[in-house]
Amino acid sequence: MATRMAISAAGMSPATGKKGGGQNCFLGLEWAVEGVKAVVVDEQLEVVGSEEVRFESELPEYGTRGGVLVSHNTYALNVPVEMYIKALDLLLTKLTQLSLPQRIRSISGSAPSLLLPTTSFPPAVTLPAPSQSLHAALNPLLSYPHTPLPHPLTSPAHIPALLASLLPSLPSQTSALTTLPSLLVSLLCGSYVLPSASELAATGGKLWDSQKCEWDEQGLRELLRLGMGGNDDLGDAPARVKEMMPRCNMPGSREAEEAGRIAPYFVTRYGFSPDTTIYAFQPPHISFYLSLAPSPTTGVLALGTPDVLLTPLSAVPLPPPVPRSALQPSVNRVWEREDASVVPHPAGIGEGWIAVVVSSYGEEARQQAMGKYTKTWTAFDRLVAVVPPGGTIGLDNKLFCFWGPQGQFRFRFGKTAEFEDSRVIPRCLLESQMMHLRVRLSRLLVQPHQIPRPLYPCSVPFDVYDPTALPKRMIVCGTTASYPAMSQLISDVFNSTILVPNPTPAAPANAYPFPDDLPKPETSRAALGSAYLARYSWRRNIRPEESVRYPTFGDELRALLKRKSESILYRERERERERARDKEREGLVAKGVLKKPGSGFYSHPGSRLSTTMLATVDTVEEVDETEEDDQSDPSPPMTSYQQQSSYSRSSLLMTPKTSPELADPITRARSLTGGSSASLGSYASLTSTPSAMSHTSSPAGSMASLGTPGTLMPPFTESPSASGVPQAMQEVVGLQTDEADVLLGLRKFADSDIDAFMSYAAVVPEFLRLERMLAMGSVL
Repeated sequence: MATRMAISAAGMSPATGKKGGGQNCFLGLEWAVEGVKAVVVDEQLEVVGSEEVRFESELPEYGTRGGVLVSHNTYALNVPVEMYIKALDLLLTKLTQLSLPQRIRSISGSAPSLLLPTTSFPPAVTLPAPSQSLHAALNPLLSYPHTPLPHPLTSPAHIPALLASLLPSLPSQTSALTTLPSLLVSLLCGSYVLPSASELAATGGKLWDSQKCEWDEQGLRELLRLGMGGNDDLGDAPARVKEMMPRCNMPGSREAEEAGRIAPYFVTRYGFSPDTTIYAFQPPHISFYLSLAPSPTTGVLALGTPDVLLTPLSAVPLPPPVPRSALQPSVNRVWEREDASVVPHPAGIGEGWIAVVVSSYGEEARQQAMGKYTKTWTAFDRLVAVVPPGGTIGLDNKLFCFWGPQGQFRFRFGKTAEFEDSRVIPRCLLESQMMHLRVRLSRLLVQPHQIPRPLYPCSVPFDVYDPTALPKRMIVCGTTASYPAMSQLISDVFNSTILVPNPTPAAPANAYPFPDDLPKPETSRAALGSAYLARYSWRRNIRPEESVRYPTFGDELRALLKRKSESILYRERERERERARDKEREGLVAKGVLKKPGSGFYSHPGSRLSTTMLATVDTVEEVDETEEDDQSDPSPPMTSYQQQSSYSRSSLLMTPKTSPELADPITRARSLTGGSSASLGSYASLTSTPSAMSHTSSPAGSMASLGTPGTLMPPFTESPSASGVPQAMQEVVGLQTDEADVLLGLRKFADSDIDAFMSYAAVVPEFLRLERMLAMGSVL
């Protein structure tokens, strides 16, 4: 079925949705490569419903493949903008069938910041009559029906690539450029809305100056020179292009202020409330970050195409004394574009900043290595486990493997075409990718007073042995997080504790026995993060007094998620007690101690004897449970939770006393990465546990659902496995997890090891030297 309609366990019927009166709901939207997705949550962050429109199956008239149009002559990727708007029309129609629009109080979303040429500035947004489709408003608005699509789509630094491909072919009637998120917000509001500062900072790369909130004219000049074949005679073209570029909305002010109220067109056509507020849309990776609500010491690493590392910051780091732009003109732009940037938090200035580091083609490189050398992700992970760090024993003669669009570059005593032992390639490739992210983040966060003078400015502008600038904890989502050896490698490179979000299990329909409940749906993380932002912004405007209890977006979201998990635990424990009482009554009836209700003298309406006896049995059971609770350990250590069919605290937070698989000690061995992990022979099965990742030989299988309390899936593009069919692999047991993390839907997967971190830090100078050679084009 092309359209996936999912109803949450919050009580929605398949046909009409939840009939809970006028409870406030919040809508999160996501424009992904394959389609448009919507998630609706209530004030308690329960998923009320979700919908999806897929481009290929539901909009076949546009002829897209994978959501894009491919030119067979130039192999360029283009996107029909009208298809995005028409998909929104279909999506809102589906939500109307669930009677949801009238309950929605605020809307936010995420979309890639594609550059769109407009006929005027500001663009004249004129919505059609409510009886007409929404995409009719695009004809007088855009001067070009398609927009070039960079690869990868979700890269935060793709505006330079867009400019290089878009500017030479702009029509003469183009007056300005806007972004897709800004256009979508403008259509929802009925008038043009400028992009937010966080959107431009997240998508502009090095061309956007976050301090001045404007575009860098010198960077635009260099980009135009490259786009015009190296011609230096540009004249005033950079200045004119700077005037055409999208401008910032409310520079220096709060980002989460409402962009406006919903247009009357949507009130009449779909039934939205006239008071529905619209908030600025964000790039997908920023909304993905918001859905996890990381603490100030926790980073987020989304492994896919591309790999994106996001960490919270309390202040903007000062620029280094010598900028990276002072490279030679022959620099390889593939490596230079993959730099770090700082983005203001979408929830407002008081929320701080977000450091964003992007590495393009991360999943493609791992996918290619897996298909060529191991055929399965299980074998890939085992090679990472058995090969020593750097491919060799000791600190010298380490092996390095770089991957880019031009091909693979391997180094061992200099450049080599192939390693003597190809089994070292999976580990060397993953090490180089993680060190690339670690070096970019350290270079961004280093302060001038922290620069090691003996090393700077040779090759290392930061102290490689100082882990204080790196996140102490890291939430990892993606294929690599699903495997123990690869997860431990990430922990060693960053000296961080690795946490993995819980997946959404494919629960049967009777897994939620309370009335009117269905299994949890799979929802998009980017759409969910947008819904969380819409809910937080609405609450801050309607009930500002609650900001005393929840100073920041993360504090409020974590508190609500913990409260929701505790509510699930309480309800399930009550159901378990009720089932135990029913079983005890059945046993007493079978022994003849009790009469079956309605079958004997003591059961007539005037008799209270059977009721008294049943109450007595319940009282005895409650006393027995109280005595068992008093005899148990009051605060046992937490470990990975086990049984999916029960969400009670005794089953969700298993202890060494009650966990069947921990009754016998699990053999733990020192891993080859220097960390502590379970040996391959001791991996226990977690197929039916909500805390285990779905370990398959396919990244699509392991990334199918990345959970918090709720049902989630990532927004990043996934690569299929070599065979195209998920294969089962040997699964692992997570490490002991704190109760606070368990309630947030997180599970510890790897612990930090300072010794392993120091061993990787020792090879950072050599890594930087080789990477700089590649960036300068010195390696052929």
